[in-house]
Amino acid sequence: MSLLGTTYERRRRVSDEQDVKAEGRRRWISRAIKRKGALRRTLGVKKGETISASALAAAAKQKGKTGQRARLAQTLRKLNR
Repeated sequence: MSLLGTTYERRRRVSDEQDVKAEGRRRWISRAIKRKGALRRTLGVKKGETISASALAAAAKQKGKTGQRARLAQTLRKLNR
């Protein structure tokens, strides 16, 4: 009987950890976007206008934060389809 109890507890603990990991995977976008509008300001696009695909592709080739933000924007654009 004690063997079943420990196995059950182990399974429950693992399932709780998996739930926490799944929750983290579900909300990755909200954690990835730290400064809203930073890419738009860096690229010099006015508020309310869309960033062109060519400007986004050019920015994605840059290094640093601008490149990271542009690559994330490309990924998010693909998710919207």
